[in-house]
Amino acid sequence: MLTREEARELQDKLIIIYKFISHQKHLKGMFGYKPPMVSNLVEKLIKTPGSEKILKEAIIELETIINPETQKSEELFYHIINREDVEFIAKRYGMKDSWDLKRLKIEKIIRRI
Repeated sequence: MLTREEARELQDKLIIIYKFISHQKHLKGMFGYKPPMVSNLVEKLIKTPGSEKILKEAIIELETIINPETQKSEELFYHIINREDVEFIAKRYGMKDSWDLKRLKIEKIIRRI
């Protein structure tokens, strides 16, 4: 079982990945935009239907570890991903910005969920 601190760090990193993938899918759908190659895994997540849902569920589950009294809901998810700017979260983990996903060691993060 993860500690609250470990759950918070994992949740922060999943939020960065979720927002990146969500943004890339949105741009691709609207403008036919081809995202820059960050890693093979990120590209697979962008192409995989349901990847956002898996990340979303993991983010909510981690919140129940961080705050055990939390009641799961759709509003909770949006509260979690919007309570702190993604750029500030990225800086906390030594990233230049939220697109600097190479520093996150994504494969290791995905294996944990």
